Amino acid sequence: MVKLTLLLSLGLTAAYAGTIDSGHVFTAPYFVFDGTTVLLNISSTDGNFSLFGSGILGGANLDCMITVGDCPFSTYSIQALFPDASSFSAQADATINGNPIGTVLLGCPVAGCPDTFLRLTAQPVDISAPGDYEVPFSISGQIQAAQSFGSPLILDQTVSGFGVLDFSASAASPGRFQINPGPPGGPMGLQWSFEPVPEPSMLLPGLLALGAIQWRRRRKERI
Repeated sequence: MVKLTLLLSLGLTAAYAGTIDSGHVFTAPYFVFDGTTVLLNISSTDGNFSLFGSGILGGANLDCMITVGDCPFSTYSIQALFPDASSFSAQADATINGNPIGTVLLGCPVAGCPDTFLRLTAQPVDISAPGDYEVPFSISGQIQAAQSFGSPLILDQTVSGFGVLDFSASAASPGRFQINPGPPGGPMGLQWSFEPVPEPSMLLPGLLALGAIQWRRRRKERI
């Protein structure tokens, strides 16, 4: 009876919108179809949930980095797309309404699965020299979660938010660069960190909200 009551209570979160206002996502700079993995740790205060997951299939698109390699110095539009649940299930540890739920199912490759899809979109960035880069980004999409396949959704929310994308580039060959590794021993990395805002209305409409906030983009050239 206690478990049933908890599930019914959690189900009341369905169809609400939430703001991702803290946490971070780590992606490699390769498009989602390359099967790279995403590490995420995100929380939503108004949505009353948090998710922690690793090894979720996904990745980012740096326009030219469709496969492992380097890119010419240029201006890039960077997006991260995940999860890719078309082949393997996507799972994460969840806390909802302050209750630790354990591992939940975010998506899987058969009909009737939760349907989670998140897109992180950074403002265009001019990568013209080796150095450290900091770029504003926004997030949009939806998060659905169930405790197992076929069970009712315990989380069903559209989400939005914004933050700062950090990465480091080094010279690869004349006129070209590559993204440096993220965490020690990790793959080449893009780190997306979320920032809170006073009111959810400031997040809309997506990237336009970023124009009202004084962002810094720093680039420190390396010797």
